[in-house]
Amino acid sequence: MKIAVFTHHIGSSGLRPSGQYGGGELLTFGWLKALSEYYEVMAVVQNGVYPGFDNAIEYGIDLSKIDWRPIGDSADWIRKYDVLINISHSSFMPPIAKRNIMLVMFPQYPQWDISGYDTVIGISDFTSKWIKNYWGREATTIYPPLPVQDIISKAQLDDKMNNIMAIGRFFNVPHGNNKSHTNLISAFQGMYRPDASLTFVGSVQDRNYYNEVRQAAGNDKRIRFYHDLNREAYLALLSKSRFLWHAAGFETLKPASKEHFGIIAVEALAAGVQPFVFNDGALLRLMGLNRGIQPQNCRN
Repeated sequence: MKIAVFTHHIGSSGLRPSGQYGGGELLTFGWLKALSEYYEVMAVVQNGVYPGFDNAIEYGIDLSKIDWRPIGDSADWIRKYDVLINISHSSFMPPIAKRNIMLVMFPQYPQWDISGYDTVIGISDFTSKWIKNYWGREATTIYPPLPVQDIISKAQLDDKMNNIMAIGRFFNVPHGNNKSHTNLISAFQGMYRPDASLTFVGSVQDRNYYNEVRQAAGNDKRIRFYHDLNREAYLALLSKSRFLWHAAGFETLKPASKEHFGIIAVEALAAGVQPFVFNDGALLRLMGLNRGIQPQNCRN
């Protein structure tokens, strides 16, 4: 079976955060890897994009079997494929293969007509609910295939530091999936814990916003920023920390701004770190909070 996977989450057009890719990139790596184990896969990218497959090796994901091709002047060549999977978060691809699957992180564009797609997949129950609300389609929930075992094998659990990790790109898009950095700084500085530290990890997409965050931190030596960690250094810092703070969606009521799945929280759990998350979006189900299950205390 020949499968074309359309995505804009890989390649030179994307911005790589320090020590980790964004959720869209990592999700796409996982799907490409899983599909290539059984089928002939072609990654379809936007014109002018060069896929960053080599960087997936940092995650223990080998994508060397996968070919790639830009759309070109016309997408008609995709018609010969048995299946088209659209993983693009914000670009619509006409359903022109023999069978067409829409894999959705969040239905950001309620006006899209996806009636031509045979199957719709949501990456969480939260996403699947909004697919039904916006597009009127039932969706199958399939959680992202993540390199959890690779994280577990590399986690360094000894000598925990009194450190709180906050991971995410520095951007501030109106009603976007913003990471609420300044809220975390305000909450941290309101604590009487002089022995604790707060560490931000992520690439700078919006320099003005990043400067606002640094100004909010002031001269507090307990607050640190990293933008150039490799995967090994990132996992070492994460696994030696005690807690993860994740506040995406805190500042808005827009459902698109909530956490759609929560890959960072999964990485933290695999690395032996206790997540503290904002109680909305997909993280409710992921952390078991909507089932009355309370997270266990971190033993260290």
